[in-house]
Amino acid sequence: KMMLALEVKGLFVEGVYRKSGSTAQNKHWRAQIEARRDWEGLDFADAPIHTLAALIKAFFRELPEPLFTFPLYENFLNVADIPDGKDRLRCLSSMVDFLPKANKALLDRLMFHLARVAHQEEVNKMSPANLGLVFGPCLLRRAQPAQAQQQLEDVSRQAACVSALV
Repeated sequence: KMMLALEVKGLFVEGVYRKSGSTAQNKHWRAQIEARRDWEGLDFADAPIHTLAALIKAFFRELPEPLFTFPLYENFLNVADIPDGKDRLRCLSSMVDFLPKANKALLDRLMFHLARVAHQEEVNKMSPANLGLVFGPCLLRRAQPAQAQQQLEDVSRQAACVSALV
């Protein structure tokens, strides 16, 4: 519902996923979501665009296990190192097939959403590369904390994976 609301009214907002929005609004809307037992009744028509974007990113970042599961993390990063874009995408598609069914379904919806965002890059300035930088660390992370240098090295590879899928 949040992705759909963002697609309806936020595709043309510059930096839609780069700006975090108001902390107070983010807390307000998060509390609304967490207090509901019936999510069907949620209406995001009045939610600020940057709040929706921040909540979508937070959802993926805070999953107990990332969308690209811990056991597959190194494999995804290794695929990012494939120099040829077509080969990289082919290998990424194969890797996605190893994800649990629920993860794959959610990934399909997220990539559809991000592709719609990227399609309006001229206005919103959110290219596949920018979306990869924003979402890479939310979707791919190590099971164990890594040193700062390793995390920095991982970011570009995480971004490459997400960017290619977008």
